[in-house]
Amino acid sequence: MSQVRRDSPLLSHAPACVACVACGAVSRANICCPTIQVTLFSNRAACQLKLGDLEKCISDAKSAIDSDRNATKALFRRAQAYEKLGRMEDACRDLYALVRTDASNKPGRKAYARVKKQVRQEARRHAVRVRVREMETETETKRDRETERGSEGGVQTDISKENYKRAIENGLFFP
Repeated sequence: MSQVRRDSPLLSHAPACVACVACGAVSRANICCPTIQVTLFSNRAACQLKLGDLEKCISDAKSAIDSDRNATKALFRRAQAYEKLGRMEDACRDLYALVRTDASNKPGRKAYARVKKQVRQEARRHAVRVRVREMETETETKRDRETERGSEGGVQTDISKENYKRAIENGLFFP
């Protein structure tokens, strides 16, 4: 674990112990400098991400972003947590904000391209699934109508060709 230098702004501006803030014992209200607040919450979000506590990561990143809408590290970490949770549209939204804020952020651009591609593929799959469901519904509706017609005295559509031929040969009905 790295140590904080004595001349660090973390020690001179923040009344709370950095370790207490990192572990969550101190709330955001006890931190006087917004820049430090963003840094601390963003770093804690990174820790939560590595520990696999994705909801806490999202919460801490949100706290950092609430303090500074251009907190690129917090946006990136929250996007990573969203991606791991399968919330691709939310991840894409954060990565888009990151790329708009800092176009030179290469990992952010790569992640945005990857997630955007996944969102588009999922949208296509969803559109295909919806269309398949619509076709299945149409087919079932047609089948129901044909079965109704068949029970009214017409030829039922679910009869096999062999049974149909036998019925005609035995004189059960005429085509």
